[in-house]
Amino acid sequence: ISNRLSGKGFLSAVTAAKLIGKMEKEKAENELKKCRKYVSKAVKKDKRTSFMLKMMAAYGCPVRQHDFVTCETDVEPGEKYIGGGFTFDSKDPKVLICAETLKSESHAMDIIRHELVHALDHCKYKLDLDNKKQVACTEVRASTLSGECSFWSEWNRNYPSLLTEARNHYRNCVKRRAKLSMRLQFQGESVKGVEDAVDAVFEDCYNDTSPFGHIPY
Repeated sequence: ISNRLSGKGFLSAVTAAKLIGKMEKEKAENELKKCRKYVSKAVKKDKRTSFMLKMMAAYGCPVRQHDFVTCETDVEPGEKYIGGGFTFDSKDPKVLICAETLKSESHAMDIIRHELVHALDHCKYKLDLDNKKQVACTEVRASTLSGECSFWSEWNRNYPSLLTEARNHYRNCVKRRAKLSMRLQFQGESVKGVEDAVDAVFEDCYNDTSPFGHIPY
């Protein structure tokens, strides 16, 4: 931008910096607006999201729906691929959605439902985040129950083996994505160690479909 001509000559470094700052601020505001729109639709229209929010109260952790699921920008540079998170260790726990990474309304719903499974599990069991098997279990359940392994979610991610895996695709997807989440959470530790934790709990946690009683997809 600083090399482009304006009516008065080259833009100064200060002017260019202000212009860039304004553009970045407008972009962040637009991303937040879009994210909040998606969150509002999910809470109002998606039955699975509404059900899980109600179950938070049934488990003893009532929440205000519109405050509990919030949008954020300013994701760390190395975390651009992360869609959201749940603040397990906060005094004011929330589901955070990264506005910059959202691709569509359905993508937002997958993320919200994934994080709500973590919220439910933490409410019910008070998860120990240093216990790999406990974290692995909630990751398996979140990938199973969120919808992120549905055919269309995988299709939109352009997963190359979607059609060839056929019947076993859903289970394979859940395990693959749970291991990915574990690697992100336990960076710096043995990849084999964190992936072994998923393998160790997979069957029990994949089949634990509470609070739905079945895989809702």
